[in-house]
Amino acid sequence: MPIATIADPASGRMTAPEAAPSPQPRARRRYPEIDAIRGIAMVTIALNHYGLLVNAMGGYAYRGFTPTLFGFSSAAELFVLVAGLSLGLAGTAIRERSGTGGLVRWAWRRAAILWAANLALLLSIVALAAVLEEGWRERLLAQIGIGNEPVRMLRDIVATALLQRSPQFLDILQMYTVFLAIAPLLILAAVAAPRGALLASLGVWSLVQSPVYAEAIGPSLPAVISGVNFDLLAWQALIVLGIILAAPAMLERFSVPKVVTAALALALIASAVWVVLAAKGHIPPAPMIGKPNLGPLRLLHALAYMAFLWGLVSATRESLAWLWRPFSAIGRQALPVFCISTWLAVALATMIVTLDREGSFYVAYAALPVLTWLAARAWSRAFAQR
Repeated sequence: MPIATIADPASGRMTAPEAAPSPQPRARRRYPEIDAIRGIAMVTIALNHYGLLVNAMGGYAYRGFTPTLFGFSSAAELFVLVAGLSLGLAGTAIRERSGTGGLVRWAWRRAAILWAANLALLLSIVALAAVLEEGWRERLLAQIGIGNEPVRMLRDIVATALLQRSPQFLDILQMYTVFLAIAPLLILAAVAAPRGALLASLGVWSLVQSPVYAEAIGPSLPAVISGVNFDLLAWQALIVLGIILAAPAMLERFSVPKVVTAALALALIASAVWVVLAAKGHIPPAPMIGKPNLGPLRLLHALAYMAFLWGLVSATRESLAWLWRPFSAIGRQALPVFCISTWLAVALATMIVTLDREGSFYVAYAALPVLTWLAARAWSRAFAQR
């Protein structure tokens, strides 16, 4: 096809017109709310793991220092929803820059990194158990879900590596590994037809709530799909919702007015009162708050909690910068700090139970978030700027 030319007024020569500049990929914006909320979720998860393990191994741990016991959802929902937001932001930017092939390579590379990190975390916990006395070692490994005998231990580790087993405290990272592996499909669907993707996601989530799924379908699925704590066919709703909300046209305009933040705070307080009164037997327990199937009331509570924190962080970003800064530092280094905080929680819980010193539980409890923050700072200085 011939190329059109134009005359140069100065020289009279015929020249080809300049090509229009190609559109540049949209620069990825950093949302401080995402980092802060992810940091809050990670610290809460580590503290919850610590308290659960202390109690399970025969010690006593008061677990009322985090909001988990005073609501219908836990920090895991926050973590997964924020993971969906981050996945949508990063994946969309990579697709604009490198195409669908680049998106697939990025997602699978990240999934491989998470898989390796999760396996390394499991091996580090097994190594920690190896230095304990026989009774304590068996008790710790039993809580993680790993056999104490060498043959069974090896079999359980291999099963975890093959995604056929989900050890306790490591299952949330394993779940995110699977979501990353299918992230290109989720992102492409959300970009092409966000409403259709949301409806399809909610349809799958609704199926998990049915008795037919609980009695016939769920038990026949692999443990990595329908696990003890997380059923991926239910929890995908949070990932898909996060990816859809991460669309620039939506997230850039998203805000939670102060009056809505205040109303959400009252709703969260009301749910906490319900939980406390139900625990004392004054009223019936809240229905539809199952964790593995992400029950309807649990899902609504998680979304309300997320919106409340978003509004709170946005409104107090400058006045309470000293408070949000440590959480943001933790949230920016999500994978390494999550692994470090999980190992610290297991190590501190084991140390407290084996030493059996009165009052030491609270010292370790206070030290865990501080150590997590220091780990985030150290990791950022050592690796993030390279």
